[in-house]
Amino acid sequence: MNKFDQIVKEFSNPTTPGNEHRIKKIIKDMSDEEFEELKIQFEQAVANIKDHNQENHSILILNDLIEEYRDE
Repeated sequence: MNKFDQIVKEFSNPTTPGNEHRIKKIIKDMSDEEFEELKIQFEQAVANIKDHNQENHSILILNDLIEEYRDE
């Protein structure tokens, strides 16, 4: 599973306690190149969202949070 899928799955699961902490760790542990690729994947995913469901809602929220998580 690539990092994008892993992060979205983790964030989309409301029954997983502590998922924000794990997502931040995944993002912080990425190389700069991996993080740039992740940002591109989120941009593409946001551009392709056509319907509203839990995963798409998570993608929209995470798109705004990944830079913040990286900087923390």
